[in-house]
Amino acid sequence: MAGDFCLILVCNRSCGANITIIDLSLAFKGKSMVLLKQKVIEKLNDLNESALTEVLNLIEFQQDTQPYQLSEAEKAAIQEGIDDIEAGNYYSNEDVEKEMLKCLKR
Repeated sequence: MAGDFCLILVCNRSCGANITIIDLSLAFKGKSMVLLKQKVIEKLNDLNESALTEVLNLIEFQQDTQPYQLSEAEKAAIQEGIDDIEAGNYYSNEDVEKEMLKCLKR
């Protein structure tokens, strides 16, 4: 969206809500931040607890400006996975789907 103000509400499937994108740029062009905040609060008041938790997680995630630092163990695990792929030690999605179908038929 090209607008200056955009609120994106994201919720996982378990809370029963879809992703909602609210473009507030036209409605609040030239109006005060107080009105913008009031509109956002109105939209948040309509969400259930699970959706509100998802919104809070998103806001807190965006406020964290420090990139995640991988531990040495995580780096080693990633390298191990890369090495396995390069050595041909992996299954394609097609292979996994075939195996799953075999297991489900048992």
